[in-house]
This record gives sequence, structure tokens and C-alpha cells, in this order.
Amino acid sequence: MNKHFTRTLALLLVVAGLITGLSSCTKYTFMSYDKKIMGQWTFEKVTHKSGFLQQSVNITRNYEGWTYDFKRDYTISAINSNTGERLTGYWRINEYTDYYYDEDGVTSTSTNYVLRFNLDDGRLNTNYVWNIGSITSNYLRASEYVGNERWNYKMARVQ
Repeated sequence: MNKHFTRTLALLLVVAGLITGLSSCTKYTFMSYDKKIMGQWTFEKVTHKSGFLQQSVNITRNYEGWTYDFKRDYTISAINSNTGERLTGYWRINEYTDYYYDEDGVTSTSTNYVLRFNLDDGRLNTNYVWNIGSITSNYLRASEYVGNERWNYKMARVQ
């Protein structure tokens, strides 16, 4: 093969790769976490691990019927369709970036997002701190830690 053909083929492969890569991205990919979380969510799976050496237990049944609505004005409402219970509160997402420097002076970063919200039933105000694993157009995955205990949440967006 001649050099011109080889360069042209290589250029076409690069362009095809870029088109393929960019076509898999959606506008949702580039949204802020605040915008991604807005909307209604139900619990699909919840597990609880009560200690370091303990097994995770599926406790999803305790969350059945609950819908959480994260609104644009940073308020949240939680409604249980089974019991009629209603809770309200406020939410926010904080971004934390850690910087690491190795012995060669190379810097790397790690960014974590934390969802903080409170729910109030008029008698009791409860605060929650969830470490966000991921938010996609369909699912929210988060973990909550209290001492040695851990709760893992998988929520599905209400369509």
C-alpha cells in the first residue's frame, strides 16, 4: 500500500471512532448532578449491612410505596402511596474533589458527590447524607453510612 492510502485509511478510522464515541453521549451525560436528580424516584432495591463482617440484607420491602420528588426549587416531597404518609424538606448536592500528588509531581483528582436532604413530618425532622454512586437517566445509586452500618439504594426514575 502506498503512504497516501495508509494515511487516508488511518484518518477515516479516527473520524469513525470519534463519531461512534460522540454518538453514544447524550445531553444528559453533560448535565449537572442537580439537574440529573430532579424528578420523581421510587426505590427499586435497598440493602442494609449492619456491621463490618455482616452480610447485606435486602430490606426493599420497607421502602415499598415511597416516591421521592426532588424539585427545581430544591425542595423534596416524599409520599407513601400505601399509607398516605407525606414528608417534605430540602435537598442539595455537594461536590468534593480530592487532589493526589505522586512523587513525580503528577497530579490526579477524584470527585465525589454527596446528596444531603432532610424529611420532616411535622413532628420529626430527619437528615440524610447519601454518597452518590451514579445518576443516569433511569437510575440513581447511592450509599449511606452511619458508623459501621451501610445502606445501599437503587432508585428508578418515575416515567
